[in-house]
Amino acid sequence: MMARRRWTSLVFTGQGSQRVGMLQDLLDQWPQHVNPLLEEAEAAMKRNLKTLMLQGPQDALTNTSIAQPAILTHSTAVLRILQREADFDVASEVHSVLGHSLGQFTALVAAEALSFHDAIDLVHFRGNAMTKAIAGSDKGAMAALFPVDPAVANDICHSVHESTGLVCSVANYNSSKQVTVISGHFAAVEAAVAAAKSRKVRRAVLLDVSAPFHCALMQPAADALAAHLNTITFRPPIVPVVCNVSAMDMPGTDADAMRAALTAQVVQPVRWSESVDLCIHRTAPNDHTTFLELGYGGVLTGLIQQHAPTAATCT
Repeated sequence: MMARRRWTSLVFTGQGSQRVGMLQDLLDQWPQHVNPLLEEAEAAMKRNLKTLMLQGPQDALTNTSIAQPAILTHSTAVLRILQREADFDVASEVHSVLGHSLGQFTALVAAEALSFHDAIDLVHFRGNAMTKAIAGSDKGAMAALFPVDPAVANDICHSVHESTGLVCSVANYNSSKQVTVISGHFAAVEAAVAAAKSRKVRRAVLLDVSAPFHCALMQPAADALAAHLNTITFRPPIVPVVCNVSAMDMPGTDADAMRAALTAQVVQPVRWSESVDLCIHRTAPNDHTTFLELGYGGVLTGLIQQHAPTAATCT
């Protein structure tokens, strides 16, 4: 009988997992691996990221332009430690990498399609552009609906948009039956929450976020990022990188297509559950896939377990 082959899909977390002190344990145990990354990140940002990550304050760390580089640095540090302390080899042990929203950039770093320095530069720029995109009076909102069929969430958003003319759309398809996140103008998202409750969705709650991510309100940020991406060099990835907006592999030999995917991601939904399915179905029937989350908090592991209860996960 042919032995089952074990494959790993690396998973990288998105914004929201940032916490003051999140890097302390790694820095205490492996300063030789973490400090060089911090120095490189600070050079790219021209900010004292180490102090913000270790001492805060939390509201400064939560700022989108700081949170995104902080999370990318933490996840990359975990990967770097695995590579250098446990001889973990991405090229031979991993069959795909995927990240949720911001995590898409970390995945590209893991696949060596994007340098760490350029990734920090990009997400710092991306965070600033997202903040500027909502500089007006309506800061927008996001809400989580669960449990809910994504088709129901789409119908609710469409109805609210049709009746109000305001932006309201699905931002994250996180699992097939559980958590779906919506985004848009504040009044529209409030109306969608009320509509969800009237349709017996058990929980529909506004999220504590700094911007309405992955919706049309972010178009100014997408336009700015598109121009900035043209200054960045991309290389063919050493392993497949799953694209958030298509739930398919990024076209690794086409740098312009990778730039387009990262631009589209700013205003289009993250198709997380479909991305997970792609990784599961990539292996042969006799093989086995483990999702290894590299990041702080283990949020994505929980989403994977909700969507695919039989999937093997590890943090």
